[in-house]
Amino acid sequence: MAQCNLVKLKNSTENWESRKLGASQEFAQAVSLKDDTALDAALSVNNSKLKLELLSLIAKAIRIVEDQDDPMMSTRSWDDVYDDIFSIHMSERIHKLLNDLSISFDYCDPDTTYEEDVRAYVDALARLAEDILKD
Repeated sequence: MAQCNLVKLKNSTENWESRKLGASQEFAQAVSLKDDTALDAALSVNNSKLKLELLSLIAKAIRIVEDQDDPMMSTRSWDDVYDDIFSIHMSERIHKLLNDLSISFDYCDPDTTYEEDVRAYVDALARLAEDILKD
């Protein structure tokens, strides 16, 4: 994934952090006032929060692969990287968020080596992140 897309993900994260507290307060207020328009807006913000969490996890996966590609940073085996990427904290959380957001995600698992499996998955996630950022 291009470096500029990681910058977009980082900027998106920073922008969300500055609005997160206000969004949760808006949601609580909309519910208490039974204001459907405000509730729709607050739910949209909540959907944005889930997207941001998803993009943050994708960025983390990309960084793990980029670090593995850097001979100065790489001290782990692809087996270890595979375990990190396909862990309960990474891929299972990503798939839960995809489900919560009703986003379909398919990728071709080459089922060959740990490296090829990780690269196929993370490359597909990178393409998905680019599509999400276009919206």
